[in-house]
Amino acid sequence: MIQFLALLALGVLAPIQNPAAPTKSAAAPMKNAAPRAARFPLDAKQASELFPLLRNQDPGAEDEFDPALWFRHKAGLDVAKTHEEILGGSWRLRTNSLGLRMDRELLPESPAVSLLLTGDANMEGVCSNNETIAARVEKLLAGLHPAETVEAINAGKGSYSFYHYTLVLDRFAARKPKMFVVLACLNDFEECLGPYHHISRTPGPKLEPGVGEAYMEAGKRWPDALAQGLGTLWYFKQNPKELDTALAVATALFGDMAGQAAALESEFVVLWCPPFFGSDPDKTLKEFAEPCAKLGLARADVALADSLTARFLESLHSLRITVVDLRRHFAEKDEPMFWQSDRHLNTAANALIADEITSQYEAMAGRKTAAKSR
Repeated sequence: MIQFLALLALGVLAPIQNPAAPTKSAAAPMKNAAPRAARFPLDAKQASELFPLLRNQDPGAEDEFDPALWFRHKAGLDVAKTHEEILGGSWRLRTNSLGLRMDRELLPESPAVSLLLTGDANMEGVCSNNETIAARVEKLLAGLHPAETVEAINAGKGSYSFYHYTLVLDRFAARKPKMFVVLACLNDFEECLGPYHHISRTPGPKLEPGVGEAYMEAGKRWPDALAQGLGTLWYFKQNPKELDTALAVATALFGDMAGQAAALESEFVVLWCPPFFGSDPDKTLKEFAEPCAKLGLARADVALADSLTARFLESLHSLRITVVDLRRHFAEKDEPMFWQSDRHLNTAANALIADEITSQYEAMAGRKTAAKSR
């Protein structure tokens, strides 16, 4: 595995800087404070080359380039999204002036009970804003702390991966959240490699002629299944040497986030979200026989999901990061945790995860209270 010093030498990690605590005058109003320059800078042209969603120039395009985050939702969106599994058959994608999936602006200053949550579309929420994980956490904590102002920032965004989570913490560091939460998923490992090869100036793998045709055909028939995990398994089947690189980049970036969170005196919690197809390779091959066959995935290829998870969580534990493995939580539930149509987390899963984050916050607050009373 690539070592941390090698990653530093390649430019994957910038040295962690201990940000000075902002003065009250510098922090107000925080919601309009200019973001710090990205430690992994991309210009608009480079970002559009790395992220296809930025190439959409249609008037109805929902994403835009952002120098601090590489890309984000456009501000002020209010778009109806058809979804047959949601009551009423649709939900609304709304954003505030920062492009965040929130119905209101951020508070002028970070309150006593404050959380920063990020992840990909699962954290952002395939649902209306009031049913997202962040909104549910905010509501739960407001009930537990009626005398306090509570803010849970939803900085999740579809197509974000490990680099973006680092950039999110940088972007909102001035708010010094009491807790920083990352929801990590299997597809993050594949999606971090494009930025890695660009930043480190290393050549990415090249597929043999014709190898990608089956993937493209499968992508047309089962786009969501591929995007939410099966495509990642196919990618590492074709490029096995990339697996160690992805794990090394993940470990380095989560170590970076842990250091940054510690400097901000923020509790850092990582939640591992298993893929929609679960942990049983035989069951996966049976239930998703067609896409697996089209992709040429054998049992060993599907089993990679769990072995990759084990290695990743072990690396987080070695960094002394608080980890919540949602596989056990999901297994205890009889109801589905994923939408059947698009394979993202459903609102039942959002409620479960919000409960877990709230419990983590309360445990942290209890430890801090006990420490002060000694």
